[in-house]
This record gives sequence, C-alpha cells and structure tokens, in this order.
Amino acid sequence: MTTPQSTSTPESRDANAPVGDETDLNLRQRTLIPSIDSPVLIAGVGAVGLQIARQLVTMGAKEIHLVDPDIVEPHNVWPQGYSWASCKLFKVEAAKSILLSLAPQNTLTISTLPGTIEYFWERSIQLLAGDGLIVFCCMDSMEATKFLWEAVESNFLFFGDVRVGGETLRSLAESYERTPFHYPSTLYSDDEAYEARCTSRMTFPMANMAASFLLEGQFLRWLRDEPFDRDVIFNAAALEIMERSS
Repeated sequence: MTTPQSTSTPESRDANAPVGDETDLNLRQRTLIPSIDSPVLIAGVGAVGLQIARQLVTMGAKEIHLVDPDIVEPHNVWPQGYSWASCKLFKVEAAKSILLSLAPQNTLTISTLPGTIEYFWERSIQLLAGDGLIVFCCMDSMEATKFLWEAVESNFLFFGDVRVGGETLRSLAESYERTPFHYPSTLYSDDEAYEARCTSRMTFPMANMAASFLLEGQFLRWLRDEPFDRDVIFNAAALEIMERSS
C-alpha cells in the first residue's frame, strides 16, 4: 500500500510566501464567538490572569491592559505558564511578549503597568473611562479586588472574577444590565479570605480550567446575549458544581 506524498514540506515552502489572510484565524470559531470590540482590563497576570489573557487573544480581543506589580520568579514558571526565560521580568512584560506572539502584527494592542491597581487607576482613568470596560479581576488581595470593583462599578460592561483554592474554584460574573449586583456580597477583608491563596496551591491545569470556566460559562454567554450564572462554585476533583446562583 502506498501513501500519498506531500507536495509541500516546511523545507520546500517559500519563506517569503504569505502565511494566509489574518481573517482565517477565526475561521473555525467565527460563528461561536461574537466580536470583542471593547477594551479589556486584566488585573493580575498570575496563573489564572495569564490564561485568561491568552484565551482572550485567541478569541479576538483587540485591546488589552495588563496590571500586576510582581516579577516572574522561578516558582511561577510551571504553575503559571511562563517561560524560563521570563524569570526576573515583570509579569506584565513577560505576558505581553507571549500575547503578541499569538496575533498577527498590528492587530493587537497591549498596554502594561508593573504596579498596583490603585497606581494604575490614578494614571489611566481618563484613558479607560470611555464607553465601558470588560474587566477580569485575578488578584490575590481582597482589598485590591474591592478597590477595583468600586472603581469600575459605574463604568463596566462585564466584570469577571475567578477564585481558586486547592481543587475548588468560584467563578463570579456581572454585567452592567443586571442590577442589583450580587458581586459586592462576595467581598470581604483579607483577614477573612480563605487561606489557600491562588498562587499557593495552584497547578497549571487548574489555572486553565478556572480561566476556561469563566470565559466559556459566563463571558461568552454574555457576549451572545444569553443568560449566565453570576456565582458558581465548582469542585474540579469531583467534576461537580457545588453551588450556583443566577
């Protein structure tokens, strides 16, 4: 039995030939993912925040603002999905490099601030106070989370926050149309926060699951004008939704 021979190999292709039209990128998901035209703010680009950013780029986001004060440490590399070469770089700069590698040139704008959300907001409020923001909160600090919510509460389109402790995740989402908001009732002090911080007991598969849970189960449904749960608690080990609230 003979097998067909390929007429084109990586070695035989013209290196200067165009790869293809950039519109081909969304060819297989165009009918599933509406256009993401609003700016996206991601506060915290650790394990979950970086995976949310990567997935948003592949979904067609065009403008992303990254905020995080930390640098990439060796213990961040595998659990958070950074490269070894990223060590000692600011996370926002390492993340920017990863994200730009996923998109054609000049189709994606990434702004970065290696600082706290409070520092960022003081300097960017005019830039981001246009027609509303898509916001993803991926920070360890509950005080910073409360600050971010209060800052965008009157000017956001979609707000997502996913919290992970061990094998349990809690995915929270709000849209500006649905009032009164449920999210403020989930905010508490850092002293009351669950002791398993997202970076202390996080695996790379769990980070991907948390990001996908929020984006597929809540954000995409909002983009499609479909109803979505605002508060879901999911046990990954048991593959079981423990609680949900719409």
